[in-house]
Amino acid sequence: MNLATGVKEARLNVPELEGGNDVPSALTIIDSPSVHKEASEKNQRPPADEEAIQAEPPLRPSDYSIADSTLYASSILAIKPPPTRKNENLSTALSNLEDLAHSYHWGLTIAKDEILIHELYRLLLPVEDISIQVRSLATLALGTAIHNNEAALNAALSYFYNDEWPEGPLEAAISALSTGEKEPLLLNRMIFLLSSLCRDSGQRRAFFDRNGIGLLLELYSLDFIPGDREKEKVRRKITNFVVDYMVPSNELDKMEDQTDLGYQWTMKHLQYAQDERQRIVLQPQ
Repeated sequence: MNLATGVKEARLNVPELEGGNDVPSALTIIDSPSVHKEASEKNQRPPADEEAIQAEPPLRPSDYSIADSTLYASSILAIKPPPTRKNENLSTALSNLEDLAHSYHWGLTIAKDEILIHELYRLLLPVEDISIQVRSLATLALGTAIHNNEAALNAALSYFYNDEWPEGPLEAAISALSTGEKEPLLLNRMIFLLSSLCRDSGQRRAFFDRNGIGLLLELYSLDFIPGDREKEKVRRKITNFVVDYMVPSNELDKMEDQTDLGYQWTMKHLQYAQDERQRIVLQPQ
């Protein structure tokens, strides 16, 4: 039996002619590695020592492709200055960027691009020649890039709160909520951006200090959003924020039916947070 290949090999026994013991069997199983060298090489296992294993490349698909790289390059070309861009081009580019931003790799790539992050921030602001659609897409792209991506969040925030950029996206989102913005889609995405930013403890504190709770409470309780369906979408987004940052996880565990997270439940927690002035620490669940 060839232990390397599992193949049995045989030849007729030839008795020894001088001084050896004759073998009574008519057939002898012997090892003949040279005969099956090719088969042995095919069945050979890779080296099992630790050093060899560590040298092997990771067997996982790449997080991006050439097509993604091309799409990213064309998108940021349309978004970055000069300011001769058209709203239609911006909408397409921002939509493509948001699609890519769901990937950890591209979310981090977006966040590490200082010029791009500053440009996305500019597009959040209520500038006369920037459409509501472009503002909402820029908000969604930025929120998606940093959502559940701590490295991207840290990278993006590092470009603000300095002499040149004293404020950041959180202040832009709070400003949109406090100036009577009534477009439901933009409101939804601004709240989503706030939720993504508040994964950072400093941003949570800034949100509290700038009366963010009061703004959500006012927005949740007022009926100025046109259409009940659109109003409910905004309210659900606020409820999600409350669940993420203002309700202890053990309270959620006790709830058998998550459909109880309705108007009265959300209002109760918003009102409690607004009334408590001893600096409630908002914590992501």
